[in-house]
Amino acid sequence: METGATIHVQQQRRMEPFYWILTFEVFTLVLLFGISLIVGPVWLYVVFKSSWLLLLLLLIPIGIWVVKLSLQQLKRRIWHNRHLNAYRLEADRIDIQEWTPYEPQPVFGRIDLHKVNKVICGKYAAQNHYAYKSSGWHERQARIHLLPVLYIIYSEYLGEPKIVPIHFYEDDGINRWLAAFSGKGVPLSFSSTLLGDHPDPEQLRSLMIDESLIDFEFSGNIYRQMDELIEASTDKLYALQEQTVMEAGSAETGPLVIRPKKSGFGSWLAASLPAIALQVGGLFGLVLLAEHDVIDHDNFGLCFALLGMTEFVYLWMQKRRHPLHMLWFMLMIFVVMTFTGTALAERGLIADEMTTTAIGTVILYVVLVWLPYWLMRYIKPSPKQPYRNEKAGG
Repeated sequence: METGATIHVQQQRRMEPFYWILTFEVFTLVLLFGISLIVGPVWLYVVFKSSWLLLLLLLIPIGIWVVKLSLQQLKRRIWHNRHLNAYRLEADRIDIQEWTPYEPQPVFGRIDLHKVNKVICGKYAAQNHYAYKSSGWHERQARIHLLPVLYIIYSEYLGEPKIVPIHFYEDDGINRWLAAFSGKGVPLSFSSTLLGDHPDPEQLRSLMIDESLIDFEFSGNIYRQMDELIEASTDKLYALQEQTVMEAGSAETGPLVIRPKKSGFGSWLAASLPAIALQVGGLFGLVLLAEHDVIDHDNFGLCFALLGMTEFVYLWMQKRRHPLHMLWFMLMIFVVMTFTGTALAERGLIADEMTTTAIGTVILYVVLVWLPYWLMRYIKPSPKQPYRNEKAGG
């Protein structure tokens, strides 16, 4: 709460009640899902007494992991929603109250204004800010909001300069802070560099030598100045980049060539087509073998092996692998197997039973889909350098 000597208090926001209730509902569903994975396989085996149902016992460790992870995440969100950082701006100092995750007591600090060397104003990317912002029922909200931030750079005695980020929201609080700093003669700068709402120390230190920094004078409302400052900062950065490119072009190594990034859909399609061809061709081969009595028409083992080989091909063709690729793979294979099975079922009863077994294997494969993924991450890690520095024409 502000006092007579307090200029402004900036505190982290709590989640809006609607989204807080929604969070509990989602985690309740996840917990029920995890419990069903633990109890369901045992119940099905006791009731139906089928040896095939023993495969579902593999779901029990996954269910335990889901329950444990969901409880940990729910506890984490409750803690963060109840322990909020606060920054109090007084006439001669800044009082700080920051929480270290899961510690019982906050860390208190103080910055005397005469020790402040510079204040950098900019914007930060606030993840899921819609959950902390009052809005109407039919109001469309972006997942990421760009909001103002102040980076306070100060020095203590002979130590290295330190930097403290103070994140603001869509209110007038930042104007009161800038007015106080301007009145004290603290230099103000603006940076077009966009950081997240939890920047690491290395990112904060890089702001001190940011090439897009420009000095400015506060006119009373930073929101009215923001567009002009962003344009000026961006123009300065582009000019420096053009100068760097020209200097690189005159060097012996040639200019810096940045290879354009392929579209996400094109990369996914290039990886999916070989996998689809293998799955369709492999299923047709299994149907032929079943029709000639070489294999049983309900051979789950060969269907699992075919899916595993298809996933390895799919992952091998992906230049960069992400856990979401597993979701797309399962959806893609299920659709492909459904259409392929419908087409092959017209060959007769054996083909129909073989394709039904294959489609059932896809459903059960959800349990094993992560094994090839983690194995491929070990065998063929994703590249970390998307760009190359080459000679012109190379």
